[in-house]
Amino acid sequence: MQVIDSVGLEQYVKGVVPAEMPSNWAPEALKAQAVAARSYALANLAKGRAFDLYGDSRSQVYGGVKVESPSSSAAVDATKGQVVLYNGKIADTLFFSTSGGRTASALEATGIAVPYLVPVSDPYDTLSPYHDWGPVVLDAAKVAKTLKLSAPIADVQATPGPSGRIQTVTVVSSNDSQVTLTGNQVRTALDLRSTWFTPALLQLLPAAKTMTYGGAIALTGLAHGVDALSLESKSAALPDWTPAGDLMLGPDGSFATIVRPQVTTQYRLVWGTVRAGLAKIAVAPRVDASTSASAVTGSIRPVLAGSTVELRGGGAGRQLPRPLRAGTGARCRCLRDAARAVRRRVAVASAIAALVLPAAAAAFDNLEPLASHQWYLVNDQAWTYWPTETQLYPVNVAVIDSGIDGTHPEFTGRIVAAKSFVGGSPYTDEQGHGTFVAGEIGANPFNNEGIAGLAFNARLMIAKVVGSDGSVSLSGEVAAIRWAVDNGARVINLSLGGVRDPLNPTLDTYSPLEEAAVEYAYSKGVVVVAAVGNGPQSPATPWGYADYPASLPHVIGVSAVRQDGSVPDYSNRDAVYNDIAAPGDGIFSTIPTNLVEQNVTCADGPYSDCGPFEFRDAIGTSFAAPQVSAAAALLLGQDPTLRPEQVSWLLERGADDANASTGCAKCPAGRDKFTGWGTLDVANALNLLTQPLPPVDHYEPNDNAGPWSHALPPLPHTIEATLDYWDDDIDVYRVYLEQGRRLFARVTPESAGTVGMSIWAPGTQRVDTLDTQGSLLAQSRAAGGQVRVAYRATRTGTYYLELRLKGPTQDPFAYQLAVARN
Repeated sequence: MQVIDSVGLEQYVKGVVPAEMPSNWAPEALKAQAVAARSYALANLAKGRAFDLYGDSRSQVYGGVKVESPSSSAAVDATKGQVVLYNGKIADTLFFSTSGGRTASALEATGIAVPYLVPVSDPYDTLSPYHDWGPVVLDAAKVAKTLKLSAPIADVQATPGPSGRIQTVTVVSSNDSQVTLTGNQVRTALDLRSTWFTPALLQLLPAAKTMTYGGAIALTGLAHGVDALSLESKSAALPDWTPAGDLMLGPDGSFATIVRPQVTTQYRLVWGTVRAGLAKIAVAPRVDASTSASAVTGSIRPVLAGSTVELRGGGAGRQLPRPLRAGTGARCRCLRDAARAVRRRVAVASAIAALVLPAAAAAFDNLEPLASHQWYLVNDQAWTYWPTETQLYPVNVAVIDSGIDGTHPEFTGRIVAAKSFVGGSPYTDEQGHGTFVAGEIGANPFNNEGIAGLAFNARLMIAKVVGSDGSVSLSGEVAAIRWAVDNGARVINLSLGGVRDPLNPTLDTYSPLEEAAVEYAYSKGVVVVAAVGNGPQSPATPWGYADYPASLPHVIGVSAVRQDGSVPDYSNRDAVYNDIAAPGDGIFSTIPTNLVEQNVTCADGPYSDCGPFEFRDAIGTSFAAPQVSAAAALLLGQDPTLRPEQVSWLLERGADDANASTGCAKCPAGRDKFTGWGTLDVANALNLLTQPLPPVDHYEPNDNAGPWSHALPPLPHTIEATLDYWDDDIDVYRVYLEQGRRLFARVTPESAGTVGMSIWAPGTQRVDTLDTQGSLLAQSRAAGGQVRVAYRATRTGTYYLELRLKGPTQDPFAYQLAVARN
């Protein structure tokens, strides 16, 4: 049965306009739609059928009386009888919901040229939800079946037309057979929205499906039509998909990569927003056993709850009366004849047990439930340096901030000292900032709860210096630094700071007390890490100078990068004192329990996604700095003899250079003001431990005149020391001269670089000021490969000999300084 609605032209158009265009659009738009709908209807009347038009998109959508509205009907009435003409004939006014940004010509689309149907730009199409309608992921096997191919698809080749839409598609199968279809045929067969698409082929194949714990396996595959490809993985230990590295494509699109899963793991390919291909690698536990006259001992890896081993021994292959349970190192003892094991069988439970050692590789197996939110762990290469279980020396890390939530389960047993310098309890954190920072560094990664702190060997020292009103106490900060040093801190994290503006003293917040506290920490072998600061807390965004204390000598200044490698505007720039960058966008960590919002849809509890707005997808250099502090703790855990300048060198020179290829379009190759030496890479820093380290400078700190200088030994004397343009570009020595006596100094460089010497008068307070006030007495001259300076004292007193690097150096500048007087 066919049902035909017989209506007049104008009544028909009133049922079309509101069905093709929202009736709340502007009156002129509705009028244009009415003219187009009327013209299209008259230009496409069916011939040889009992009806003129379809009621659906085969003609144009007709909704009848039920869709009519006053506004659209008024537009139809206002244009009654109006049509579009071309050469006296009604034009075929094709229209569409979205064009993709540009139309195709009638010749390209149908093969028939129509003078008025030519390509035109459609800049407003970006408003359409279907402007970009992909990606569409299709199963290759189903596509092959749909296209009636006799073998799996090996390649897809497409030929676009002038507008970019696909004219033909050739699909090649693995047996070299192929089929060529028009773009419209492919669109119809695969139910695509249009012919404006780019085909890509992704294939992932494991070399084998099963491996033994501790080994490696190859994943291979093919990628056509893509420019960059990476890998993701997930397992019972990491239930959310996690980045697993980029893939290098060969000229033919093939790739191969080695993976080392430690539990059964799934892998898939990542191309933009596309997730395709799936390979599952089953990991069988590794069982090692040895025998003696009275015992069988061995181990199972990984360490899993409920792991048991059944030993079958003796000629009769008897089974032992009970299984041997994997423990924490206890030896399994049994009869001598049972030691003649001929077969081992392992039953592995699904739950993962707590680790005996704070082991990096095992910690990844045992990573916490919310660790998938911590993209920075993967980005920082946090624990990939250790392929197996390891034990590091514990390292005390002081978090000088707003306190900590002492009831938070992530910090149970991980706080070794706490003190408030602003009143109240250090175990109460009204602001949440300190708890957030502490979580990034030292949240328990082995408690099967929440997140994983990057420094699994960290012991937290909490110093509260932020008042209940959110202000930072400078005197409290100074006292806290000294307290932390005196109580055994090896790393101090300062995610706080004050504005630095060397061109405007009214804005500059330099504090000699703060510098003295930092120098004291450095002199005691403590690594000091500080955030370079955020533009919104500075006079402008972006701001061109690192905050104090990040801009003080011997402090590692940390800026922020996003997950895509770009540098956000809020991260302060500095050509000298921005030393290294770390993730500072979308950071996930702990928050105080009292700041958890009462939202029934949030089940994660005292973690950032359940907190106030400022902690959800938290941003800032404050949250980049603690990752560098944690990395310093890992380095000191591996080698506790390292000096602060060596830790700085390892972290900075081990950083991954940020440039256009890594996502930072504004970063030139090499050190820059946006990211310093580059982005944090813990594994690289640890690998540099095998290289010769910079020599220790035993005369530091000596970074200015007055109390900052170092007293020279009795003269004449020759010393060996270093300068570093980025962290320590000035060395100052003080020497006592009687009136009329002459001072001679000679520098012999041991490496490339330009150094200058100056002699300053008694009473000089600082040598890093433009206003010398007549206190600059003499400057050096070059003599061969040496630099020399001499001066005759005009009065008795303590004079200052300054050495200053005049230009950048790649590594610390080593020198010999010979000083004499007569």
